[in-house]
Amino acid sequence: MSGRWEFWIDRGGTFTDVVGRRPDGRLVTRELLSHDPERHRDAAVAGIRLMLGLGPDDPVPADRIDTVRMGTTVAADALLERRGEPTVLIVTEGFRDALVAGNVETSQAVTGALYAALGVQAEGSGTMNNVTFGNDRVQYYETVASGSGAGDGFDGADAVQTHMTNSRLTDPEVLEWRYPVRPESFSVREGSGGTGRWRGGCGAERRIRFLEPMTVALLSGHRRVPPCGMAGGGPGATGSNFVERADGTVTPLEGCDTAEAGPGDTLVVRTPGGGGYGRPED
Repeated sequence: MSGRWEFWIDRGGTFTDVVGRRPDGRLVTRELLSHDPERHRDAAVAGIRLMLGLGPDDPVPADRIDTVRMGTTVAADALLERRGEPTVLIVTEGFRDALVAGNVETSQAVTGALYAALGVQAEGSGTMNNVTFGNDRVQYYETVASGSGAGDGFDGADAVQTHMTNSRLTDPEVLEWRYPVRPESFSVREGSGGTGRWRGGCGAERRIRFLEPMTVALLSGHRRVPPCGMAGGGPGATGSNFVERADGTVTPLEGCDTAEAGPGDTLVVRTPGGGGYGRPED
């Protein structure tokens, strides 16, 4: 034991629960109304004062406290309901998964979070739609364009590279010349942009047919959760990935997935649309 108090606090919309560990190791608890201006200005501080035997206006002695850990559902509720001041949280430790594809997928997610927190623009596709394929003879990597988010006074752009990705596709003639593949089509996914006073940009559909066995690997996002709209605008459409087999069957793929493809199989990548901005009726 440290010889000092430790506190764990959960601040909810109605009640604030305070758990304290005394210097002798015993646990004590208090439950207070989170909003009770006649009794206290802050429920968490009031709970600490009560456990330390202090008066409502007495200063809290820091030398008697070892640790205070606090969580809250109030901030989460405000975020979900889009209440309160715009807030941005940037972390550099504690999220190990963020290091995977950090310069491609994580950077897109961070950009979307910043736009949402500041309320300046709907989210774009939020992904680079990374596609790789190859075998023991050839290897290839590309990113596939998608929809950008709309903002106050402008529509999102269709089938465009946004934010981190900012790259061009290999010309189809060069792709066919250097690799055993046939680009079947590259088109705009009409209607995939979010609705709104200003609509989100539409995503794209990319179809590549293989002429010999290949291993396909995908790293893509917003296959389950759609890119968010802003200020009443609708979300963009989610993306999808699958392989159309030469025998007519279809193999669905996850956002991050691998698959073995044979001659005549076609990889299909449908990228997300961007979110819309503003209510459609405005």
